[in-house]
Amino acid sequence: MWKVTFTQECQKKFEADFKEGKFNSGDGDAIKIWFKEMKRFGPDYIERNKKWDDHPLQDEWTGHRSSCFSRSGRIIYKVVGNTININVVRVTPDHNYKK
Repeated sequence: MWKVTFTQECQKKFEADFKEGKFNSGDGDAIKIWFKEMKRFGPDYIERNKKWDDHPLQDEWTGHRSSCFSRSGRIIYKVVGNTININVVRVTPDHNYKK
């Protein structure tokens, strides 16, 4: 099993955005499925599974990856070292990659 956690900043922003209605219940369900699959199978599985359209990021996000959970929604995460930790650093409803 992999350990998948939100960074503190991401958790706070995600909760506020959810309360503001930037995410719908379908987004919430898809994010929960992503978390379950990531915890159980790990990042190699997520990368291979076409439904997540998972890919590495570049420039200011080098070292991070992005998974799609909706048409424009993204989960930006980083595998930490050679451990089994995945840090989710942003969940965005609008394909926003700006730091």
